[in-house]
Amino acid sequence: ELAPRGYIAEGWLNAVRTREDAYPTGLAMPAANIAIPHTDPGFVAKPYIAVVKPAAPVTFNAMAGMGAPVPAQIVINLGIAEPGGQVEALQALMNIFMDTDAAADVLGQTTPQGMVDAIRRHF
Repeated sequence: ELAPRGYIAEGWLNAVRTREDAYPTGLAMPAANIAIPHTDPGFVAKPYIAVVKPAAPVTFNAMAGMGAPVPAQIVINLGIAEPGGQVEALQALMNIFMDTDAAADVLGQTTPQGMVDAIRRHF
């Protein structure tokens, strides 16, 4: 979905996989398990946040090697175009999934637009 819309550059998928192998992003949060894979800004043609709610949880290794693998209920791919810009976005996303009501709002969405709206409400 991202490539045809001009959001990512050549080599993006391999770059995401390589970074995830080196720096896993699975987070077992109090209200929901999430993963926030991303890559260097050089692979981002224009900024985006892509949210995926898989039919079944997808297992990611735990961030910073802290704990068991994480069955992510939501996968949020950050396309941050500015170096160092991930930190602020990561903190905002983590805050959503530490809040039981905000996480329930996001997890309860059944349409793509509903998911976008829920993330924006709490971001």
